[in-house]
Amino acid sequence: MRSKLLSVLAVYAGLILLLLSCSSPLGPVSASQVTSGQDEMANEVLHLVEELSDVNVSAYELSSVVVVNETHPVSHITTGVSIDLRRLDASGELGILARFIDGRFEGYNLYFYHDGDLVLLKDRPRPGDPKEVAMQVLDRCLATGLFNASFYEVVSLLLSQVSPDKNQTVLDEEHDMALEVEVRTKWSECVFRWYWAKGELKAKGKGLAIYIDMDMMVVKIFSFAWPFYKIGSTDINVSEEEAVQMALEEAEEVINETGAKVKDIDTELVMGSRVDYFTLYPIWLIWIWFDGFYEYGCEKNVIGYHVAIWADTGEIKTKETVALIGGGSGGEGSGQEHEPVAEPNVPPEVPPNQGAPKAQEPLDMFLAIALPPTAMAMTVLVILKKGHSRRGS
Repeated sequence: MRSKLLSVLAVYAGLILLLLSCSSPLGPVSASQVTSGQDEMANEVLHLVEELSDVNVSAYELSSVVVVNETHPVSHITTGVSIDLRRLDASGELGILARFIDGRFEGYNLYFYHDGDLVLLKDRPRPGDPKEVAMQVLDRCLATGLFNASFYEVVSLLLSQVSPDKNQTVLDEEHDMALEVEVRTKWSECVFRWYWAKGELKAKGKGLAIYIDMDMMVVKIFSFAWPFYKIGSTDINVSEEEAVQMALEEAEEVINETGAKVKDIDTELVMGSRVDYFTLYPIWLIWIWFDGFYEYGCEKNVIGYHVAIWADTGEIKTKETVALIGGGSGGEGSGQEHEPVAEPNVPPEVPPNQGAPKAQEPLDMFLAIALPPTAMAMTVLVILKKGHSRRGS
């Protein structure tokens, strides 16, 4: 976990340095007039943001564009495009953080502080509810070539089966797809999330997500990662009980040396990348929780043990202690060097408008850290547990 957190911080620092060194790389020009070099990608972003969100980008001037590439095995490149726009009348600003995978557009996030920061296209009628917004987005994705006709038919049929005013999930077993609707009243937001689902397996990274601001009926987050991910295997050759037993055997040395007692065991079956970053396989995530904090080697505040096991092959992917960072006696748990990685996450979630970061966000949108499934808030570290719990001895 520590290495992953440091990676994120490194991305922050690198991006800040880039922004400081080229805060206005093109000078203040109309967003519709970006032309040279790497800004062809920025042009594509501005066009698609306008098309999908109804934001009138011509009402802004370009403040900065930063493009950051990151490589992933095997021979994949993810690209983050960070764009800052300012209203021509200087009354507001807008941030766009877009993502490309292997040169193809995957999605964007809009960041704005106030509703007044957004200038919408006047020639388009405003939809009446989030479901209508989502249907318009699907139509435009088909028209712009982001979707093919067969995919459009499946996702639009699922959309027709849901209501925009309550949380629900519907399933299309024939096409291995689910649609989840989440209404977030606190944030005045409605989320439509299509994702791959087959039996007990789910891969939300392989999906389509539309986040709608219900006050302005604007699509502030769009992600279409479905075509980039492949399913390498759906075989479950290791049962949950077998995975738990394997994890207990891996944790035996720590338990014996510390004298810890197992209080709870949590399990979760997810999809994770193995060799190729965009090919997913089933993996068991096992969290063994102790009855208190223990010292193990140079680590203090060890509260449990985590093991990731490939469900199709039975091989151990990663194993490590779980420790509280920065609390109690001030110890820091690092465990093994590598954090178990599940499928890449759905787009990052941020509260709308209030304190939302601008485009200068870390571009490592594809980093996914598998978090433990029961909530435990402790000093600095908050551990989230979202699997199902098994009572230990």
